[in-house]
Amino acid sequence: MKFERLHIFEHTAAGRRLLRRNFWLMGLNEFLGGFILYFSISVLYYAHITGSYAQAMMVFSCAAIAAFLFEIPTGILSDTWGRRKTLILGCVFDFAAVFSFWLAGTLSWEYAYLLLYLGGCFRGLGNALFSGNNYALLYETARSLKQTHRIGHILGKTNSMGQLGLVISGIIAFGLIWFGAPYHLLYTLTLIPIGLNIAVAYMVVEPIAIPAGDHYKHRSPFAHFAQSFKYIWHHQDLRTMGIISSLINGLGMAAHDIMPKFISTLWPAWALPLYRLGQNALGTLSFWVSGVLVSKFSPFKSLIIASSCSGVLSLLAFGTSKIFSPFILYLTQVFWAWGQVAEQSVIQSRASAHHRSTIGSVFSFLSNIAIAVFSPLVGLLADCYGIKTALMIFSVLSIFIALFYLPFVLKNQGQNSNP
Repeated sequence: MKFERLHIFEHTAAGRRLLRRNFWLMGLNEFLGGFILYFSISVLYYAHITGSYAQAMMVFSCAAIAAFLFEIPTGILSDTWGRRKTLILGCVFDFAAVFSFWLAGTLSWEYAYLLLYLGGCFRGLGNALFSGNNYALLYETARSLKQTHRIGHILGKTNSMGQLGLVISGIIAFGLIWFGAPYHLLYTLTLIPIGLNIAVAYMVVEPIAIPAGDHYKHRSPFAHFAQSFKYIWHHQDLRTMGIISSLINGLGMAAHDIMPKFISTLWPAWALPLYRLGQNALGTLSFWVSGVLVSKFSPFKSLIIASSCSGVLSLLAFGTSKIFSPFILYLTQVFWAWGQVAEQSVIQSRASAHHRSTIGSVFSFLSNIAIAVFSPLVGLLADCYGIKTALMIFSVLSIFIALFYLPFVLKNQGQNSNP
């Protein structure tokens, strides 16, 4: 749908119904995108094919490298080409990633691991297409419906559907592994919901009310990026928060991806899906109520509370390394979800209308650089010193970096809780 056409169409009752439909369609998109049956055993599957955890973690590093290489171009693509088309393209690359992982498990040749790295690149490209685009799509839909005051609640509830997809797929994965299903079957079955997600993306309508074609007619993508970067540079909150959040997200995602290795030292292999299941169930609930928490505590206060509590709980779980440690780690998902909604509330409220997706992509760009560095590093530390030591080091670093949110809390003390 052309931007100009929707600009008129959104003022009709039928147009508003289509725009409201975007909310539940994006929720369904998150649900199907999160319906990943292999989620709890992915690093074990990759280690089986590659022969080491350092090489297995390179799959996640490839995803991060691809994401940061394409973050800026895809953010520009979203701002110039449209949110809906970018969403569809992201779903296509998501399917290509799962297909590559599946194909790697069907081959016996010694270079099958290259397909894992290719799949990681596809996954990174898909994530880059989603990162700034999907939040911008939701924000602009809310803006067109005059619901921007509810953006924290909308983002939280939409993200909760992704966690719900992980919960339900975790239940199914647990049943399959319990009955002796091979890991490869989990990849085969995941192709179904990921494929359906492409059709869901086609049903979304373009929410942008301002004719983007006119705005970008005489500008190059590089000029647009320069303007977006300049905007971030001149806004201290965005500039500093981008550095802090990227380091915390990089450390957190690297630890998250290798976590099944730690859980496997405490629980039997068939119980691994139960860990992710409980974690994502709490994440679903946390995303659902995070908008309320962000409004109550303010976005920056939410960020420091969520990041610090998550790091302390992780350090406690790794330090004890007992059978109950995974239950402590469950709680970190609650704080992670709260922090994600707080971060996006700050970004979306401070971003300019014509640079919204590109600014979101700059943040993801920084985070993916950190993930690309930290993913192989945590795998190397695990190979050399053990998984417990590697994760404890990462937890200490996360707690230290989270303290840098404190100046933002003091700066915004006494101001309205909404950014």
